[in-house]
Amino acid sequence: MAGKTMRKNYFISFSIQFKYILISVLPVLLMSLLCIYFVMDSGKSIEKQQTKIIAELSSIDAALKQIQAVSLPKDAQNQLAIFAKKLSILQDELNIQYYYLVEEWAKIRMQLLAVLFLGIICVSVISIIFSHRIAGPIFRLQKAIEAMQEGRDTGGIKVRPSDEYLALADSLEKLRVVLKDKGCLK
Repeated sequence: MAGKTMRKNYFISFSIQFKYILISVLPVLLMSLLCIYFVMDSGKSIEKQQTKIIAELSSIDAALKQIQAVSLPKDAQNQLAIFAKKLSILQDELNIQYYYLVEEWAKIRMQLLAVLFLGIICVSVISIIFSHRIAGPIFRLQKAIEAMQEGRDTGGIKVRPSDEYLALADSLEKLRVVLKDKGCLK
């Protein structure tokens, strides 16, 4: 990679870069936290619904037991026993389904947290790289201007093709050449 300038330090101007990183990461973080809140809230809603269903089933079961305590014809008692058994099976099935639902909900929460964490890291890295494309040229141009103010030649003023402020760097390079030709730079 001869002739290609490589980045050695991605934090050239921390205050400028931190501001751009914060502007990039903060919306992602806030939206992610909002999504997590809604997922958590939906889990609470599921729990409330399950509690309501259990209360209703318990109420039906208690009513059945009261009816069974009354002296009824054998046929009616058999029908009530069958109904009570089906109700018990339904309660068990609902409890099993609820257990699996809660387990799946916990997995989804963990996956969301992992995606949130990876998303924030990715946005942060991308923000660092792109903020360096602004801060790096600013730093380079500032050093060149300071050197020219002192009457020193900086050599060629160049920034990477992927960096920002290419036109400004070209204009400053033209100014440097003019000042050097006039003998103002050593």
